[in-house]
Amino acid sequence: MSKLKQVLQSYGMFPYQGEMITKKLAKVYTGNQYVALKQTKTPHVNRTFAMVYQLAKKKNLSSVAQVYLNDKQSPVLLGKKHSYYVSPWFKSKQDVSFSSSLLPFFSELAVIHTKTAVDRRLNVDQVQDWIQAQKSKVKTNFNQFEKWIGSFEANHYMSPSELLICHSYRLIREISMQMEYWYGEWLERVREEKKMTFSLCHGNLSPSHFINSVDGMVLINWEKAFYGHPAKDLAQFFYSICFYHDAPIEQLIEGLNIYVDQHTFMNGDISILSLHLLNLDRYLQEVYQYVKNPNLRTEVEWIQRFQRYQFYFDHVLKVQKHLQDEHINNDDESI
Repeated sequence: MSKLKQVLQSYGMFPYQGEMITKKLAKVYTGNQYVALKQTKTPHVNRTFAMVYQLAKKKNLSSVAQVYLNDKQSPVLLGKKHSYYVSPWFKSKQDVSFSSSLLPFFSELAVIHTKTAVDRRLNVDQVQDWIQAQKSKVKTNFNQFEKWIGSFEANHYMSPSELLICHSYRLIREISMQMEYWYGEWLERVREEKKMTFSLCHGNLSPSHFINSVDGMVLINWEKAFYGHPAKDLAQFFYSICFYHDAPIEQLIEGLNIYVDQHTFMNGDISILSLHLLNLDRYLQEVYQYVKNPNLRTEVEWIQRFQRYQFYFDHVLKVQKHLQDEHINNDDESI
């Protein structure tokens, strides 16, 4: 409580009552309101917040969660090991489900990305070289995956984890083929559009980082914000949800449609989003770790991890198929 009191005093507040919600988050009553006190190790968070809140003020981004200034007129209190910041405690609407909050979330995310959008010209030749290198990487990675599958099948006995990895062969092959398609699609769009749109990105979007509050949609915890392609924000959000078999995929697709229409996503943007969603790097790294050191985790833990990747890839294949059918193919047919 002494540390909590010390931090809040620099914001001109006194903690009458405090409750630890997580190891890094406290809900504190200061006499006239509840506030959220957040501890973070994210580097350069003071500079990140300066960028975010200057933009929020300039662009009137009402859904970017407010933070308070301390006695040094900074939103962040820097410590030796951690940094701290304080924001209002946002109260969620009653009787509102996560699924029903997805549509206003996607709509508000589109507002943030649209208001902060900046177009940057692309060197088509450089992009073409990079895309060709990435397509070669996809083939190399799949060849390596096939070798791992072959080594498992050569064993007299396969562990449950190895069997699960082998069963994912068709899934990984399909994803690899789709990635080659999307790289080709993106190159075609780059030649047409010759630009890429960057926006203010949250950097760590997940269900715990937006609140459908009584005062409207609010996005919190902007510690990892950056200026980049908005597809990174969308892909991170899908990544945080789609590892579970019961992910609300239909509602996610509906929300994505709202986002694409409202933010006026170009076909090149859709290609980038699909490539982010289908990225195999994390999964292949997990398989590599298993091959090199299967004792790194218990067999049950490995099975859980690989099963969740299967859930994720099943879901995002549906998403990219929807993007292809509803936005790319329809657009081509209308030309």
